[in-house]
Amino acid sequence: MNKNEKIIVAGVIGLVSGFIIGTILAPWSGEELQKKIGVRKRTLEEKLKRLEQKIDRLSEKLQEEE
Repeated sequence: MNKNEKIIVAGVIGLVSGFIIGTILAPWSGEELQKKIGVRKRTLEEKLKRLEQKIDRLSEKLQEEE
């Protein structure tokens, strides 16, 4: 087995073992993770909407001053 083959085999073994360990030790199930991502997404969307409103108000103030 040459050096390149050893590197490829080691990479595949690392990938597979990482997947298995990650699956076993995952803190949440897939469904729980999807819910958490959904909540985080809605929170970020709300913050973005408020930021857009602030930018609009600031833009209006700047245009009034001109």
